Amino acid sequence: MSIPIPEVAGWLFDNESLALQRLATGKRVLEIGCYQGRSTVAMATTAKHVFTMDSFEGDDFTKAEGSITKEVCKDAFLRNTKQFDNVSLLEFDMYDMLENLLPSNYDFIFYDAGHSADDTKFFLDWVESVPDDTIIALHDYKPEGEPKWHPSAVVMMDFHRRTGRQFILIGSLLILYNGTLGFQETDL
Repeated sequence: MSIPIPEVAGWLFDNESLALQRLATGKRVLEIGCYQGRSTVAMATTAKHVFTMDSFEGDDFTKAEGSITKEVCKDAFLRNTKQFDNVSLLEFDMYDMLENLLPSNYDFIFYDAGHSADDTKFFLDWVESVPDDTIIALHDYKPEGEPKWHPSAVVMMDFHRRTGRQFILIGSLLILYNGTLGFQETDL
């Protein structure tokens, strides 16, 4: 059963939000890239704790979608997440912060930050050493969509092949795991 998720701006579809909510249940979550907090709120409704990292600078993909400023985006995030005492904001760029974090400290790691192939590879190189039971999810897996998405989708599939993790795709949410998830796409 899912918990209602408040309306928050972002590009995450409802079935993707529900999947994140289910995946985060009772877990220590690291989220990289939060925009205004749509995914953060979804996960915070069920997670033990969500550590979310964002510099609020955006990337070329999000900047092309509108002219929202860093301050407006961060204020919206803080407003949208203020009801959750299990959310901690790490206001850093992943290139500056990931080297200071141990991926093994998290049960579930969600990535929706820099959407270039280089950014995605940097994240996946960092996360490759996680324990087998850690779930990894990446948003915006769109190999058949606009050409701008293809390079990062190739990096994601290379990681899947290299690590042998199973995957399920819910919308453009690529979930990489070992063992079982406890739900199927049809459950959402």
